[in-house]
Parts: sequence; structure tokens; C-alpha cells
Amino acid sequence: MLLTGHNRRWEGRTAEWKKGWRNLHTDGEVARGRQEMQGDDPLGWADPLVAYRPFLSYNELGALLENKPSLLYDQLAGILGLEELSEARERLRQQRLARTRLEKDAGKALPGLLDALEALDDSRAATCLAALTGKTWDLDAIEATVLGTSETADPALGELRRLVNLRAPDAARVTDAVRAVREAADAVKSLGDSREAESASVAGLLEHALTHHGRFGDGDCPVCGAEGALDPAWRAASEARLADLRTSTQAFGEARKKLDAAVRAAKGLLRPAPEVLARVETLGLPAGAGAAWAAWSGGVGLRDPHDLAAHLEAAQGPLEAAVTALVEAARTELARREDRWRPVATDLAEWLALGRKAMAGKAQVPDLKAAEEWMKGAEGALRERRFAPIAERAQEVWGLLRQESHVELAGIELSGSSTRRRVDLEVRVDGTDSVALGVMSQGELHALALGLFIPRMTLDESPFHFLVVDDPVQSMDPHKVDGLARVLEWAAKIRQVLVLTHDARLAEAVRRMEIPATILEVTRRAGSAVEVRRSLDPVDQSIRDAWQLLRSQDALGPPVASQVAVTFCRQALEAAMESAIRRRRLGRGETHADVEELLRDTHGLHALASLVLFDDPGKGGDVYKTLNNRFDRTATDAFREIKEHAHKLYPGSLPDLVSRAERLARGLQELG
Repeated sequence: MLLTGHNRRWEGRTAEWKKGWRNLHTDGEVARGRQEMQGDDPLGWADPLVAYRPFLSYNELGALLENKPSLLYDQLAGILGLEELSEARERLRQQRLARTRLEKDAGKALPGLLDALEALDDSRAATCLAALTGKTWDLDAIEATVLGTSETADPALGELRRLVNLRAPDAARVTDAVRAVREAADAVKSLGDSREAESASVAGLLEHALTHHGRFGDGDCPVCGAEGALDPAWRAASEARLADLRTSTQAFGEARKKLDAAVRAAKGLLRPAPEVLARVETLGLPAGAGAAWAAWSGGVGLRDPHDLAAHLEAAQGPLEAAVTALVEAARTELARREDRWRPVATDLAEWLALGRKAMAGKAQVPDLKAAEEWMKGAEGALRERRFAPIAERAQEVWGLLRQESHVELAGIELSGSSTRRRVDLEVRVDGTDSVALGVMSQGELHALALGLFIPRMTLDESPFHFLVVDDPVQSMDPHKVDGLARVLEWAAKIRQVLVLTHDARLAEAVRRMEIPATILEVTRRAGSAVEVRRSLDPVDQSIRDAWQLLRSQDALGPPVASQVAVTFCRQALEAAMESAIRRRRLGRGETHADVEELLRDTHGLHALASLVLFDDPGKGGDVYKTLNNRFDRTATDAFREIKEHAHKLYPGSLPDLVSRAERLARGLQELG
């Protein structure tokens, strides 16, 4: 309560346990020191009180090995200074689990999406379905499909979009082209009916003749065969005539050029049918536009300008009507598909963010797992190295505690991690390996718990220079009490040791083994009056009680004073002889059980004296003679008088009897 403000007895108890924890015979006032410490942890002991807990109550002792294995692990591991490593590994584990959960969460959201995708007759849905049902999720394919950036996401969708944007040749442009062709054709025709046509023909002949003369020189006419017709004079005359002809035929040439340009422009409108028109039937759309476009573009081979113009006029109307019908059908089909796809695409877009996080996390899981395993190995190696001296000390303590136990503590190891952390206690029973909790008695388990507790609280790092153990003797076999006394003796060399117990065996062992100790008796008297006095060994205590009695014998009266004083003297002799017998027999290796059984079976002062004097309870007839020889006549008389006046009035001097009984008791006690 002083150090922690808490009592382990209260754990799991009702409020009445806390309310009843007070002195019933005071006004409830609590005296405090003059100087009060400030803050919640003025001494800096909050963490050490957990790691190096310097007190162990009886219920803690019993539960130390019976609680969850992880609790004992935590209590022992807490002193190794591995918290930062453990916390780092736990953070790595949590990060790994968080990323694993992301993948699981993304996976849990998939079934509904997959069902929706399977219900669509849409190639985008098929693409996404394949991307989500493969060995790994193809998130890039899903994103490209959802955003419409993939060229192959949905070919049919692309064709529908191209069809929606399809346009027939512009009617106004067609009208203009028809008019231009006809006007140019009419102009050429009107000039061709005059002499201009003939002049143009002659001019052409002259150009060829002059070219011929320029290459081959003077000579006969290649056309009529006239000898010497082509000479310089002919050339001069022909050049002059050609100049005149060119001037006269210029108007005809310009008309011809206009006609050629008009025909080229008109035929430029007769482009081939778009490739997409060949697949409209696979999209479930009317096919008339393809035929109309084929008929339209077929006019490109017409040579007569008037036939070309007539074709343009005749084919443009049906083509425009077919294309308009096709575009409307494509727009309707595209809207139908988009209306069905859009909700699924929205859900996919929302899921995609989760999916990307999941995949990014999944990619980190191997590294996190590797880091976690490395940290686990490093922690284990460091834990083993730091725990080794504690385990070694615990084994040494158990070696003292085990005494006559057949259970050998072969090893102590902190193992496991996370929810599987535990303390492995390897034991051997008569050389055979076993598990501690399965073969050890309650007393042995208590002793083993002490073996784990005391090394922990006596580490140099502990700021506490004391340890408090509550009633460790309960459930212990008699021989283990001697071991406990030796362990406490060892601990007392480096710590102040306080043991609370109702069992007198520990005090007896401490005295018998001559271990330095202060033994106090705490007695609660009426009105919650608590008396604390130094405890003596049973011989001293009985003699002291006898002398105290004699100081008040007048008030008690002779019969009572006599009977009680003789009883105290007898108790002193019995305690002295039992102490001597235990020391002698245990010292030579007899078991506690055998010694205690011998004492239980030995009745009467004579039998005890025979056992002390001759190591044999059956030689009572030689007791008085031996007492005379070893001590003196007064000792023998005291022995006889104490035995004979246990139940009747002692006629002699009680102070003299007590004095002689004390000398005899001291002498008998030394025989051990």
C-alpha cells in the first residue's frame, strides 16, 4: 500500500474488500510525515516497482506459476531492458497486420463488384473481370478501362463513338461542287465549238514541230515528207504563227483548267466509305449507310463532267439519310451501354483506391515480415544473453530450496513471442525429463516461484535494498524450510529481508542453523491493540515466561503459579531436547520427515532424554545416572521434580526450580 497504493488481495474482489481494509478501533485518522512528496512518482520508482517488484504476497506466490504463461514471462522479461526491441517488433507486426488487413478489406469488397461485372455484356466489364480474377490484380488495366484511356478497353465502344461522330458529305459543299463542274464544263464546250479549238490544236502541232527542229535541225517534214521543208525560214515563220495562236487559245486553256479543278474538287468529296461501316452489323446497327456510301464513292470513276455532277446530286441525299439514321442508332446504343456501365465504373473507381493501397501494402509485407523476423532473432539472442545470469541464479536458489526433492531444475528459458510468450521450466525427476507444472507438488511450486522471484529482485539494477516475502513457508515440506532459510540468508547479504509467516518452522530452522536473524512476534490483542516483541528461541521463551509468572505469583495463588511454572520448565526442557535431536540427526543427513516422525512417536521426558543422551528412545532407565554424570545432582533433581509435579503443587522454591531447569535446558540443548 505504501509504495503502490494498491493491495493484490483486492484483485477480482468486490468493493467490500477495499472498504473493510482499515483499523476498526481508531477514528480513521492517518498520521503523515512533516514533508509530503510531490507528484505521482517523486522517487522514480513507478517502473522499477513493476520490473523489480520487491515484495511477494502469499496469493501472488501461489499464482506466480498458475497464471497465464505470458504473465510470468512479462514479469521476468521486464527486467531485461528489452522493451524497446519488443515495442519495435510489435510496431512492425502491427504495420504488417494493417497492410494484410487492407488486402483482406479490398478482397471483401470484390464479390459484389464481380457479380455486377459478370452481369454486363460489355467488353470493359470483361476486361475488368479478367483483371480482378487473375493471380494478381491488374490495377493499371482497371484504371485505364474505367478512365477510358485504354485503346483496347472496349473496341465496340470506340467504334460506337466513331459512328456517333460520323458525318455525310456536306450538302452545301456538294451543291457548290456540282455547280462548279457544270459551269466549267459548259464554258469549255462553248469555246470548243469555235475556231479556238482548232487554233489550239494547230498551236500544239507547231510546238511539237519546233521542238523536233530544235533537236534534229533542218530537214524534210516528218509529217508530209516535203524535202527541205524544215529550215531557218520555216522556223521563223512557225514561231511567229505560234505566238499568234497562243494568244487566241488562252481563253480556251483557262476554261479547261477551271474544269479540271472543278472535277478534282468534286471527286475529292467522293472519299471511300469509313472502315467502321463494315462492322455496323456486329454492333446491331442498320447496315444501309455502308451501301449508300459505297454507291456514293463509286462515282469517282466517272469521266464525263456532266455525269459526275449528276451522280453527286443523285447520291448525296440517300447517303445523308442513311448516315443520319446510323448515327442516331449508334448514339442510342452508346447511351444504353454507358447507362449500364457508369454505376459499375463508379464503384470500381472507388474500389481502385483501396486496391492500390492494398497492393502497395502487400508489396511491403515481405520486407516488414523480414524485419520482424530479424528483430525477433535479435531480441531472442539479447534476451537469452541477458537472462542467462538470472536463470543461473534461479537454479542456484532452487538448488538450495530443493533439499530432498527428487526434482532437479535443468533449465529456465524465456521463449515464444506475442500471444505465445512463456517461461519454459525444464526439470528432471530422478534423471527423467519432465514439465515442472505437471510433476511438482504445491510446496515445490512455491519454492520454485521463490527461486524465480528472489533473483529478479536482487539484481544490481534494482533501486530497492529490501525484499518482503509473505508466508512462503505454507505448503512447504519440512526439508524445504531449511533450504528457504539458506536462500534468505544468501539474500540478506545484499538486501534487507523481511519475512512474514504464521508458521514457526522457519524460525526454528533459522535458530537451528544459527543463521543471523531478528525474529519478532506480532500479537493482536483486544481493541486492535498490536504488540510487537522480539521472539526468543523456545527454550529462552519458556524460561522468560516462567520468570514473568513468578513476579505475579502472589496474585495467581500457589496452586496456579506452581502448575504453570512447572509447565514452562517442562516446555523449556522439551524444546531444548527436540532442538538438540533435530540438529544432530539433520546434521548427519537424516530426512526432516524421518526426524519429525521420530519426535512425534517419542512420548514423555524420559524418552526424549534417552533420545538426546543415547540416540535411542528406549534407554529411559539410564537417564538419571547419565544426567548425574554429565551435569550434577541438582540437574537430575530438577528433571525428576519437573516430571513429578506437572499436575500437583510443587512444595519447594519455584525460583530455584526455574533456575535449575534453565541450566539443565541449556546443557541438553548443547548436546545436539
